[in-house]
Amino acid sequence: MAAPRESRGEASAGSRGDPLRASWRRASLACGLLPLVGGTLLFALWLVIRDERLVVPGVFATMTGAAVVGLGLVLLLFAILRKEPGRGVLGTPAILSILLLNFPAALTYALVVTHQWLVIRVVLVNESDQAVEELALSGGGVESDGHCIEAGESIELVLRPTHDGEVAWTAIQGGEPCGGILLGYVTPGLADRRAFRFSGECRLEERAVGDLR
Repeated sequence: MAAPRESRGEASAGSRGDPLRASWRRASLACGLLPLVGGTLLFALWLVIRDERLVVPGVFATMTGAAVVGLGLVLLLFAILRKEPGRGVLGTPAILSILLLNFPAALTYALVVTHQWLVIRVVLVNESDQAVEELALSGGGVESDGHCIEAGESIELVLRPTHDGEVAWTAIQGGEPCGGILLGYVTPGLADRRAFRFSGECRLEERAVGDLR
C-alpha cells in the first residue's frame, strides 16, 4: 500500500510543478519586458548619437513590440483562465501593468523622435573672405535672425515650418545688403537637409551636402 501512496504523491508534486502551467506568466512577463527594455535602449542610443539610420529600426521595433505585447496579453489571459497561481513571478496586476506600459513609452519615444527628426536642417558655409552679417531667414512660419558667419566658418540652422510657403534670406556682406529665396517650398513635417555656400559678394549658391568643405 505504501507504493501507491508514493505514486500519488509523485503525481501531485508533478502537477504542482507542471512546466507548461508555470510558463504562461513567465512568457507573458517576458513579452512585456523585452520590447520595453529593447525600445528604451534603442531610444537612449538615438538620444546619444542622433543618427537618422536608427529611425527605420525604431519603427520596426515599435511594430514588432506591439505584436509581442499583444501576444503577452493573450498568454496572461490563458494564465488567468487556467487559474495558474504564478508562484515565483509577479502577480497578474503587475504583469498587466508592465505590458500596458509599453504603449505610453512607445508613444513618448515616437513623439520625441518625430519632433527632433522632422525638421529642415540648413548648412550655410562662408567660403568668401568677408563675414556674412545679420543673416536672417523668414517664411513658412520660420523666423531666424541675428546670425553671423565669419570667413571660412559655417553654421547649421534647424527650421521647423508651421505652414506651407517659401523661406527667404537677407544678409549684409561687405557693407552691402543682399537676399533672395533660400528654400522654394517648405511644409510642416518635412525632413530635409540642404547645404549652401557664400562664394563672395554676397552670392549664395546651393551645393550638395557632401561637396562642402
